[in-house]
Amino acid sequence: MAKTVSIVAGLVAAAAVTYKFRDDLIHNTSDIHNRLTKANENLQVTAQDNTKTFTKRTTILESVPVLADSQRYVSEKFVPSVKHSWNEKVRDTAHTIVHTDYVGCAQKLWEDKVMSQLKK
Repeated sequence: MAKTVSIVAGLVAAAAVTYKFRDDLIHNTSDIHNRLTKANENLQVTAQDNTKTFTKRTTILESVPVLADSQRYVSEKFVPSVKHSWNEKVRDTAHTIVHTDYVGCAQKLWEDKVMSQLKK
């Protein structure tokens, strides 16, 4: 029963942290996208005022290769790396929780702390 409770508690905690991280990531990505869109619109207005018009309407990510490269890096390398690392840590923690000898630890603690004091 104790192992089941520990596993369920670990899974609930991992799910809550994952959900919060996902929610924050979506919110921040949306905010950045909105700010980039506004910057692109300002750029278009400025370019039209200077009589320099773009022949092809592009998004801000296409017009700045560094942003496109960083977006590709985040989606193709960073996120899978973080996901793998996160899954490994959760798996190791769950493994430790399941395979810990709680009865033995409690018995040793009882003998070391309580029984040694009673014998004095």
